[in-house]
This record gives sequence, C-alpha cells and structure tokens, in this order.
Amino acid sequence: HLLDTPAARMNISALLDEFAAAKDETWSALSKRNFRLYGNRLRDAFGQEMLAVLTTQNLEEWLSDAYPTAGGRAAAMRTLRPAFSYATRRGYIKASPFDNLERVKVKRDRVIDIYSPAEARRLMDCAPEDCKVAFALLLFAGIRPAELQRLTWGDIREDFVHVSHKAAKTAQA
Repeated sequence: HLLDTPAARMNISALLDEFAAAKDETWSALSKRNFRLYGNRLRDAFGQEMLAVLTTQNLEEWLSDAYPTAGGRAAAMRTLRPAFSYATRRGYIKASPFDNLERVKVKRDRVIDIYSPAEARRLMDCAPEDCKVAFALLLFAGIRPAELQRLTWGDIREDFVHVSHKAAKTAQA
C-alpha cells in the first residue's frame, strides 16, 4: 500500500538533503554548487511533495518551464537524476521519475579551437616564465584548468603527470 512505503513519509527536500549529505565527502566544490543550484529550484517547485507523488510528467513539465534551453534541461537532469537513483537503491521509491524522461540531446555549435604547432610555440614564447609550466600542461597534457589548480609539484613526474582521483574531473586517477 502506498501509505506504508518510505516514499509516503519522505518529501523531496528531505531526499535532497540526505543525498547531499551522503555525497558531501566525494563531491568537488563545483559538484556541490551545481547540486545546490538545481536542487534548490526543484525544492522550490516540489520540496514539500512526498516522493511517491512526483511523476515523470510533473518533472517533464517543470524541467521545460524552469529550463527552456536543451542545455539547461540536460544539466538539471544530469545533476538531479542521481538523487532519485539513490532513493530507489534505498527503497524509498520503486522507480525514479527520471527513468522515463526523454534524454535531451544538446547540439554544440561552437568549434573547438586546436592550436597549430606554430600558434602553440608563439603562446609559449609570449607566456610569462612563471606560467610556462601551466600552459604546457594545459596545451600538451590535456589537463583541464580546474585540475591544474588542484595539482601539486609532487604530481609532476619525470615521464608523466599524475592526476589523482581528488584532482581529476571524473574522480578517477
């Protein structure tokens, strides 16, 4: 019976709080910020609703209203979906309302610039001395700017750069 389930006793705000607390140690500052941003918008719309009441259709309508662009909807779905997967693993709900949402395809119109060897050389020649190592890592090692900020000199080895799971975007070394 629906009223005997954990979902009948837990509202969406409580789920978001529990999920954020469970993930707090493993999330980067950016992940925390994003979850807070998207979670607060979901909370404003459905925070006091019980988990069992939120349907795919409610969610679809809210996502369309709250995030009119495909990119915004995709980011919201990508950020919030894990909280509802967590709820299913915990037995709070039988299925996530995210499970039946249509995936959002985001078309990227911008072209990714790739420096030619001559352009890379000019950049390195013009770079201040104290920035050359950082520029070289960004240009030639595929290190992301946020990862670069988390690296230490101990991570730079003779033959490779060690990007630990704590520094990597994907939380994998």
